[in-house]
Amino acid sequence: MAVWSHLFRSWRSQTAVQTATFAVLIGTFCILTLCLTIQHNLKILLTRWGSEVQVSVYLKDSVEKGQIEKIRQNLETSELFEKVEYLSKEGAAELFSKKIGHLSPTLLNDNSFANPLPASFEGYLKGGVSSGSSYEALVRFAKSISALAGVEEVSYGQGWIENYASALKAFTSASWALVGVLLLGGLFVVGNSIRSSIANRREEIALYELFGATPWTIQWPYIFEGAVMAGAAGVVSLALGYGLFSWAHKVWVRDLQFWSQQIEFTFLSPLQIVFVILISLTIGSLGSFFCVRKVNTGWAAAETW
Repeated sequence: MAVWSHLFRSWRSQTAVQTATFAVLIGTFCILTLCLTIQHNLKILLTRWGSEVQVSVYLKDSVEKGQIEKIRQNLETSELFEKVEYLSKEGAAELFSKKIGHLSPTLLNDNSFANPLPASFEGYLKGGVSSGSSYEALVRFAKSISALAGVEEVSYGQGWIENYASALKAFTSASWALVGVLLLGGLFVVGNSIRSSIANRREEIALYELFGATPWTIQWPYIFEGAVMAGAAGVVSLALGYGLFSWAHKVWVRDLQFWSQQIEFTFLSPLQIVFVILISLTIGSLGSFFCVRKVNTGWAAAETW
């Protein structure tokens, strides 16, 4: 109960400082919440698109039967694929005829028509491309398959996957760098607030020490003050972030109905929400602790503040 009384006294005596600190912390944790939400949904988008990725291994016209079997074995023994299908040149021409043959019905029946379509293997990925690591594994495997005899080309939509994965990696790195700087600033902001609170209570701290109070008894209310302030700012930032996300999601559903039916964006997972709250409590506690850890050597220590 004493720590809550200490907290209320700090707010009454330093309303402006406490309010400014609280506002800065809310802004800091709002940026953290938004960055996590954007990363979360960008990964959902990568997973959604990546689930539709197929690996096509096109074979040379001169490929031999033994080479075909070796390529098949490499694909089927790989843990990347849940299913592998072989399509011969004749099968490729038949499939072509079914899909777009109606546009030129006499083309394939023309005796002078030489089938230009290659034989190929179609590999259906297990779980799709859901992360940067799965994409890197796919790239390594594609390079190993390309080196096999009889392989003409390996295609898996590498252009857009590579660009998207690179953009996601760059955004993640930049956002974490920004969040790191802001959290470091949050430490100083909390510390400045607690330092100001200690400066206004130098005589009170000195009296506690003269009467034999332990360092922890003196320090704990200030650490609690910083933790509660930062924790409350973290909760408020989550509420604001959810409100902003809900508004953006409504706009998304209303104005982009086709895309919203294909991809469902979500707010942070429960684990990520707990992470934001723990980060906010940690910032508040550490910022306070760094300021009060020297308030433990009696009157002289109190006077230095």
